[in-house]
Amino acid sequence: MTAKISRRDLLKLSGLAAGGLALGLGAPRNVVAGSDNSRHGGDPSQRNSYFDSLKPYIPGSEALDPDEMRISFLGTSCIPSLSQAAVSVFVELGNGECFMFDCGTGVTPKYFALGVTLDKMSKIFLAHNHSDHMGDLPYVYAFGQSFGRVWPLYVWGPTRSGFVWKDPDGKYPLGKKPLEDGVADICAALKKFCIWHTESQSFMYTSINSYDVPKPWDTTGSRCKDAYDIVVKELHWRNTGKNSQGLANQDNVAYHDRSKGVKITHFPAVHCREGAVSYKLEWNGLSMIYSGDTKPNQYMMRRQKPVRI
Repeated sequence: MTAKISRRDLLKLSGLAAGGLALGLGAPRNVVAGSDNSRHGGDPSQRNSYFDSLKPYIPGSEALDPDEMRISFLGTSCIPSLSQAAVSVFVELGNGECFMFDCGTGVTPKYFALGVTLDKMSKIFLAHNHSDHMGDLPYVYAFGQSFGRVWPLYVWGPTRSGFVWKDPDGKYPLGKKPLEDGVADICAALKKFCIWHTESQSFMYTSINSYDVPKPWDTTGSRCKDAYDIVVKELHWRNTGKNSQGLANQDNVAYHDRSKGVKITHFPAVHCREGAVSYKLEWNGLSMIYSGDTKPNQYMMRRQKPVRI
């Protein structure tokens, strides 16, 4: 039997996205549509053709209701191609808030094709610092003011991993100090990397007097107001929201705007080595888990239940 469900109904349901990128809670199981499986050679494991059966979505053709959350996959691969970009997921809320989860190489044209320009790409949550997750940061940062972002770029991501590298002979060619590999290190280097660009583009407006630094964003205590400022919120990647006795301590809150009911927490991701995180966004009774790259783990399984925010 073919299941009939609209694209809007699908977005209202928190769906499970394959590839370990984003998890919405309460996903329906065994949703199957379409009977033409010839392209799959009759393989029964490939018969879920629901997404192929949907009509193409035309950007801007479907307004977001005040109680809805829209999750758009702008890139899901580390392999460069014209039709695919690296990793980034864009979340829009019905209250007007929007968030980027990762900003991988090649995603910017995908955002523009969706009708999302750089003025809406100002709150970026990085899962880790692989290039396919943050490779487009230079463009988003440097050209933001050219597309209306006359306020800082806000970036969240893991603290330094604490990893000390040594070669197979046991030597320490980089020194015995932990690598400077946290998101604050990345953003400090980004500002230096783009200095020729930002200085030469400063003839344009880069700030406005009426801009008030949002309290949930200004976690550094600074009064950054310029488009070429970067406000960094480092997240202790080992934190889980509980202490050693298993009691809640709220040490994993990345972003919390109580006035708008939005809360984003983080927890460890099991990926490559130390220093990777996953995220959970909660709003209006809806939630999304963005895993980044990770193996299946109990950290994620424990977050499948809604939490009061």
